[in-house]
Amino acid sequence: MSRIRTVLAATTILAALVTAGCGGGKASAPPAASSSASAGAATPSTPYVTGVGKLPAAAILARAKAALAAAGSVRVKGSVTSEDGKPTTMDLALTRTAGRSTIGFSGGRLTVIVIGRTAYFQGDDAFWKASATDARQGAAYAAMFRGKWLKTTAGDKRFGDFSDLANMKAFVAELETPGAAKTGPRVVDGVNCIGLVGDDGSTLWIDQVSGRPVRGTSPGAGTGLAFTDYDRVPAPTAPPPDLVIDATALH
Repeated sequence: MSRIRTVLAATTILAALVTAGCGGGKASAPPAASSSASAGAATPSTPYVTGVGKLPAAAILARAKAALAAAGSVRVKGSVTSEDGKPTTMDLALTRTAGRSTIGFSGGRLTVIVIGRTAYFQGDDAFWKASATDARQGAAYAAMFRGKWLKTTAGDKRFGDFSDLANMKAFVAELETPGAAKTGPRVVDGVNCIGLVGDDGSTLWIDQVSGRPVRGTSPGAGTGLAFTDYDRVPAPTAPPPDLVIDATALH
């Protein structure tokens, strides 16, 4: 499975606490929108190859990763569908120093805030029940952690790699796809893009002028993930202290 698909479906990240498969079928066509368009650029009516699009696939990916890493902030939002037909929604607000991400899957929702090396996790009742070994334990977890945030370090192995979803550096590092092939050009979200297709059919659409990712699509249903609000996402703040539980004290 390509690393682009790993980012889109977050399979390696979600696998720590849930079973998330990869969808099949052909990648869905990205919808038209305008929030990702380059500032001051007219929306092209006909796609054409230019700038970044003239580079080989490996160089395009390197340019996209560099452009994403150089951004002060970005929002990544959308949905994909797992192999068993269940939707996974993602809303990631990433800055260079902090991030806040909400992931919905299997009827549950998890919100992660990472500020430096400190991570905060808040799950809803459905999330905690799904994380338990049986119904009784799930009910106890839900009651204990309802409305609360668990505070720990970003590298706490008990939470798998969930904190990576609120860490821009880690997210950029996941943007890999060995053997990717170019596709397009195509106008995606109002931007003249070139695409990189992974061996599983996932596609990362990249602005041919700025080199920034615009949208990722994966096989199966779902909107894919839109990259928007570059340099406009405010850094998140820590939860109120009275709602925080020190997870390092839990065993």
